Amino acid sequence: MARYWFFVFLVVAFGSSVAAQTTHVRVPSDAAATHLKSSPAPEYPPLAQAARIQGNVILQISIDPSGSVSTLRVVRGHPMLVQAAIAVVRNWKYAPFELNGQPVSAVTLVVVRFGNPANHDVEDKAEVVFQDKFWAAMDRAQTALNASNLSETEQALQNAHTLLSSAAPAPQHVSEHWQWAMSMGALDRKQKRFGDAEQQYTDALSLQKDHKDSPEAAASLSAIGVLYFESNKPELARDRLQKAVSIYQKNYKAAVTMPSAQDVYSRAIAEDSWMLAKIAVSAHQPEEAGRQCHVVLNVRKSLGDNDPKVTECERLLSPPTTTVP
Repeated sequence: MARYWFFVFLVVAFGSSVAAQTTHVRVPSDAAATHLKSSPAPEYPPLAQAARIQGNVILQISIDPSGSVSTLRVVRGHPMLVQAAIAVVRNWKYAPFELNGQPVSAVTLVVVRFGNPANHDVEDKAEVVFQDKFWAAMDRAQTALNASNLSETEQALQNAHTLLSSAAPAPQHVSEHWQWAMSMGALDRKQKRFGDAEQQYTDALSLQKDHKDSPEAAASLSAIGVLYFESNKPELARDRLQKAVSIYQKNYKAAVTMPSAQDVYSRAIAEDSWMLAKIAVSAHQPEEAGRQCHVVLNVRKSLGDNDPKVTECERLLSPPTTTVP
């Protein structure tokens, strides 16, 4: 099955550097439903209907400022029903969501019903409630971390962990466990607990063992690389960051029809390439530093000309000025 869930996770995983550039609001499913203007019913897959398969498909979706929908990830659903659910929500339309009077992208959950799955309704409703509460706690943690409010960050992450511990077994919530580990690692890193941060990031990476080319794996490697750089382990940092960039580049190429995803990947590539350039400068490797800076400048459209990485790379690549006697 295709992986639809990169965007919302990467926004959180990168912390303030990337997340601050991505304006979106998370809306509880019941509140988002009040904005729904059009929701055509799904086409029942013939094979599923013949097999008398009924059920709910829970999707996490993104709603752009115009009210159009794209799917971020499949939370739960029978494999024979998932693609039909994804197809139908593309045609749903919402009234725009606003933040401070301006239209913004929104993230929410929807439930697409097939047949009369009454025996799953209670369980699926509980899952939606869990998802709403868990991601609200994670958003609070990220906001607090961006503001360097570490005690509030720790409290929000503890709340999220409590929710996670009382939810369905871990295999059903790999994404949530991954995000919690990444966010806990970011808190440990902020508190200079580098050993604890490394363990959290390593745990996050191990959760992606079956998806080694996923953007989540890349984000885990990137976090470990930055941690090694800050711990004065440049060669280990270089190895992890190079692997992260390679994975991001693969995902960038695969997301050719998803500009918003490519924009996120571009910024991730720039962040890691800039870190690799700094490692090269410290190692007195100007050619390698220049090569990494060219990568940064190749995605400057996603960064903006005033981004410090762009201006520093332009300075690094500029020919030295000579003084005429």
